[in-house]
Amino acid sequence: MQTSDSSFFAKSINPIIQGLTILSVSFIAMLLLKIVHLIHLAQISGQVFWIIAGTAILLFALFNSVLSLSAKDMNLYWTRAIPTYAALMVTNGTLAYLFSSMAMHEAGTFRWIFMVLTFGYLLFLSMMRFLRKIVQIAQKEDDRWMKRMK
Repeated sequence: MQTSDSSFFAKSINPIIQGLTILSVSFIAMLLLKIVHLIHLAQISGQVFWIIAGTAILLFALFNSVLSLSAKDMNLYWTRAIPTYAALMVTNGTLAYLFSSMAMHEAGTFRWIFMVLTFGYLLFLSMMRFLRKIVQIAQKEDDRWMKRMK
């Protein structure tokens, strides 16, 4: 009997698709908040749009790092993931600026938050690559041990 791992984390998902999904969700959230603000249902601060942009970048960094474990070729994954992250940062920053009419430096400490998120993202990716290497070494050792036991 064959078992297939249908877990979300076992599937290799292209980083570009991940980025487009996160961008779509953040755009919809910003658009809905802008509509709420325009029809005077609630008073929305301009910083909220920057918070949404930062949250979207954080979500991409976390999911992208974890999903990198299921990639067949880590180098190819990284060559897609890192430019997608950069494009997501620029696009979300632009959207936040357009929706809030507030530059990044006017919104508070978001420049530093984005820098920390970028450092954290690169750190997450590196940790996942290191963990994957350790698992591969352990699997090789386990296979060698099983061959000796036969």
